[in-house]
Amino acid sequence: MRNGIPSHGIQERTCRTRGAPPNDSPNPPNSTLSPRRCSVNVVGAFRCARALAPALRASRGAIVNIASISGHRAGGSSIAYGVSKAALLQLTRNLASALAPEVRVNALAPGTVATRWQTALRGEERFARRARTERATVPLRTTATPDHIAQAVLTLLTMDLVTGESLIVDGGKHIRY
Repeated sequence: MRNGIPSHGIQERTCRTRGAPPNDSPNPPNSTLSPRRCSVNVVGAFRCARALAPALRASRGAIVNIASISGHRAGGSSIAYGVSKAALLQLTRNLASALAPEVRVNALAPGTVATRWQTALRGEERFARRARTERATVPLRTTATPDHIAQAVLTLLTMDLVTGESLIVDGGKHIRY
């Protein structure tokens, strides 16, 4: 390890996926802008970009931050989560400007994704009901899976003329909000 980078080299593209999930009430009296959530979702992404910038510049690489549809719209599971993801989207645009032309920086903003985290949070039956109800209103009539998210990340990593953008992956739900 040298300067935080493994000695065996660095990938020319990176995707930062660690985040702090929403777990508090959407109601202002019970919601807080937790420093931990902001630190993980925003400061963590900034520190990763800063640490990897020299290697990514040298390889003309790319960064994909994982944001959320909650960063694009009000409402959802948590005020603090939405605010931290909106900040991540703004950080993405700022990093795209600061690291250009050598490094492209984009974000992925998924809607509901069928994951173990969702079923652990809501319970299998409750999440299945929620997903079924949502699918009835989503134009593509499907709930995103981790494979859909991976496909979108790979697409952003290979698009040589796109930077500072956020790709929403929610089956078209956002066009009907």
